[in-house]
Amino acid sequence: ADPSEPLKEDYSNGYFISLSSHDKHLHVRMNQVDGEFTGYTFEVDGKEGYAQLKDDLNNTLYIDSRNTFVGFENADETLCVARKQDLFMFAHRNIELTAEDTILMKCESLIQQCVNYSCTATGSYSVDTPNAVFSTKITSPKAELGGIEHTEHSHMEKGDGKPVGKPIEG
Repeated sequence: ADPSEPLKEDYSNGYFISLSSHDKHLHVRMNQVDGEFTGYTFEVDGKEGYAQLKDDLNNTLYIDSRNTFVGFENADETLCVARKQDLFMFAHRNIELTAEDTILMKCESLIQQCVNYSCTATGSYSVDTPNAVFSTKITSPKAELGGIEHTEHSHMEKGDGKPVGKPIEG
C-alpha cells in the first residue's frame, strides 16, 4: 500500500481490521495492493455463530455453528459440506479415496448410479450375500461355481439329443 495515499472508503487500497465486542464480530480484509497473489476476507459473527474465510478467487471455507454446518467450496465448484448428520461431496471431475490398508463402508443401503462400473482386483474378489438379483444376463467365458468349472455350453435332451438351449452370447 502507498502510505502517502489516503485509504479509500471501500478499503480496496489497504488492509482493514474491524473488531467489535458490542456487535460481536471480527472482520479482516487483505487486499491485493502490494503484489499479493489474492485478497482475503475473514469474518466471524459471534452473535449468529458464523465464520467464513474467502479469497478473491472465490475459494471459501465456512462454519455455521448454530446450524451445525461446516464446508468448503473452491472456485471450480468442488465442494464438501457437513450439515448436521449428513455429508455431501461434489466434483465436476473425480473423487478419489486412497488408503494404505482398508476403506470400509458400513451402511443400511448402498446405492450406486453410474453409466459404467468397473472393479479391478489384483488379488481376489468375493461377494457374501444371502440373495443376489441380476436384472440382465451375466456372461463369462469361464466360471467356477461350487468348485465346478463351467464354460460356455449347451445342454442336450436325453430323449432326442436336441439342444435344450444355446449358449449365452456375449
